[in-house]
Amino acid sequence: MWNTRLYVLDPFLRPATTGELYIAGPQLALGYHGRLALTADRFVADPFGSPGERMYRTGDRVQRLPSGALRYLGRVDQQVKIRGNRVEPGEVEARLRRTPEVADAAVVARADGPGGVRLVAYVVPAGPLDVDALRAGLAAALPEPMVPSAFVTLDALPRTPSGKPDRAALPAPEASRAAARAPRTERERLLCAAIAGVLGLPEVGPDDDFFALGGDSILSIAVSSRARAAGLEVSPRDVFAHRTPAALAAAAGTPSVSEVSDAPLVTLTEDEAATVRRASPVPVADIWPLSRSRRACTSTPATTPAASTSTPRRRRSTSSAASTPAGCAPPAPPCSTPTRASGPASPATASARRCSSSARPSTYHCPRWTCPRCRRTSATSS
Repeated sequence: MWNTRLYVLDPFLRPATTGELYIAGPQLALGYHGRLALTADRFVADPFGSPGERMYRTGDRVQRLPSGALRYLGRVDQQVKIRGNRVEPGEVEARLRRTPEVADAAVVARADGPGGVRLVAYVVPAGPLDVDALRAGLAAALPEPMVPSAFVTLDALPRTPSGKPDRAALPAPEASRAAARAPRTERERLLCAAIAGVLGLPEVGPDDDFFALGGDSILSIAVSSRARAAGLEVSPRDVFAHRTPAALAAAAGTPSVSEVSDAPLVTLTEDEAATVRRASPVPVADIWPLSRSRRACTSTPATTPAASTSTPRRRRSTSSAASTPAGCAPPAPPCSTPTRASGPASPATASARRCSSSARPSTYHCPRWTCPRCRRTSATSS
């Protein structure tokens, strides 16, 4: 129309290639009769028009093509958040309608199933329809949050008097259940209990499909956690691949002892244990290995003495017997390695100086230590 302006704007009212469609022009109405709140929400100020002019928010999400035409993508106000991802159900509907086996489709977000909000697809088949193949095709073409959790086949979509799909009249999906039977093995019983607990169902049969009952990728992680807690090695990938408790029980493994218990302790020979007892200043009742983090706190990384030529600061004398804790032998005389040099430091001199300072660890279990160069034992102050 010659007196109509169309804008494609982002949420900040900036021109965009893909965004919400706004209509402006002299033919625009002043608002909705008797509906002030809706008028204030839909009729907003036009930043591109004359002062006081308004434009209308259509709520349609469109894309501007290079030719200037607009492609309809769906409704902005129908965006939902599925597991932290914003999803436009209209995009899923458009994908379903492009499938030859589907004559019509509607996708809505429902919160009446396990796991919070989920997408449910209502399809009108154009002929024989394989729901599993339809789900697989959507999973290959769309991101995982946009794949409906449930599919419902209808003879026709309910319509409003104006001809639009009546989404409020769409029925709740019913979980398809396999023929009931009791679990044959303990693994089947454990997996049935795990899936029932995650989905919030009173019971689940060994041949029931996890995804047909309302499961999704996030809930598959919870099933894996419960199965591992019960002693079964089941990953979320296994839940996707096998889908039923019976198939999972046949493929599930039992964790090995090394996976469910602590690593075995280090075993010392008699000679090694005797060496530790002789070196210890206190009686040794038992010997336990240190963890990686504990070793980092009680040791100093190895350094190459010749790689540094800096002169360390002189340490205080520790020959006082009063600083020796109870249970330790009196301090031995300090190492005779020189601590000061008159001329320029050579690599050999620098390494000798390091003997009385940096060779000592920064944290001690016992105030007695052994010089790594001369193997003499002396006491240290804390």
